[in-house]
Amino acid sequence: MQLVDCDVRLSGDQLHVVRKRDITVAEVHLLQVIHGADAVSNVKPKGETRRPHAEELDRLRRIYRRPIQKINPDGGRSIVDSVYSGPNPKLPIKLADIGFNHSTVAKTRGERRKTKKTEAEAEESDEQVVISEDGSGPADENAVTSG
Repeated sequence: MQLVDCDVRLSGDQLHVVRKRDITVAEVHLLQVIHGADAVSNVKPKGETRRPHAEELDRLRRIYRRPIQKINPDGGRSIVDSVYSGPNPKLPIKLADIGFNHSTVAKTRGERRKTKKTEAEAEESDEQVVISEDGSGPADENAVTSG
């Protein structure tokens, strides 16, 4: 199961942000249900845990044990049991399982540095072709200039 760090806007409030560290994707999903689909941001993958699903469910039940009236009006079940119902619920394992993809996941500092370096190298190597006034092609055979 993937572990992540993320920011959570409590009830979607941009002024009330909590940083969560080393939480599972299943907990990220619960936080989205509780606080809103777009309340979880700045998601950074940290590693993996080999925690069994049953153990993770028990951990989540201890943390999120109170029923939430706006989500669960019957008041009987916890949010964990509402979201992950059934006799043997399967939890999401990776961020992709809950709709996060590479463009929505924050990059680590090393990945950002590598991306910037790649972009800078691409800009340096781009060649510009000087087109003749009629737009038919290069003005002459030696009209390729580096950008």
